[in-house]
Amino acid sequence: GIGVTILENRARHYALEEVNYSGTFIMDSIVSAIRNADAIGSPLGEATSTTLELVMENSSRNPTVFSLDDGRVYITEGDSDPDTLSPQSVRVTALEFQNTTGEGALGSVSVRMTVEALSNNVGGPYGATGVLFTTVAIRPTP
Repeated sequence: GIGVTILENRARHYALEEVNYSGTFIMDSIVSAIRNADAIGSPLGEATSTTLELVMENSSRNPTVFSLDDGRVYITEGDSDPDTLSPQSVRVTALEFQNTTGEGALGSVSVRMTVEALSNNVGGPYGATGVLFTTVAIRPTP
C-alpha cells in the first residue's frame, strides 16, 4: 500500500544520502591532504595504485598515507595508528590513485572512488552506489 511505498522511498533516499555524504567526506579529506602536501611519495610516474603516500612538511604527519582495506578507507599520518575515514554504513569497493604530475609541476593526483551503501544499515534492500572522481594538484607554498 501507500505506507510501504513511502517507507521504500525513504529507505532509498537515505541510502543515496549516506553514499553522497560519506563519499564527499572521504574525498574532501584526500583532496585537502594532497593540496597541502610537499610531494607525492607514491604512486610515482604515471603509475596507478590503491594506496597514496604524500610527503608532508610536518614531521608528525609525514608520510600521510591513504589506503583501502576490506571496504574501509584509512588515513595514517606519520607514526600514528591508522584512522578510518569511512563509516560502518558504507563500503568503498574501489579506490584508485593515479599520479598525473606534469613536467616541472609540484604534483597532481587523480582519485577515483566507488562507494556503496550497506543495505542492512540503511533500511532494507535499498542500497545505492556512487562513483566520485577528481584530479587535485599540490598548492605551491608562498
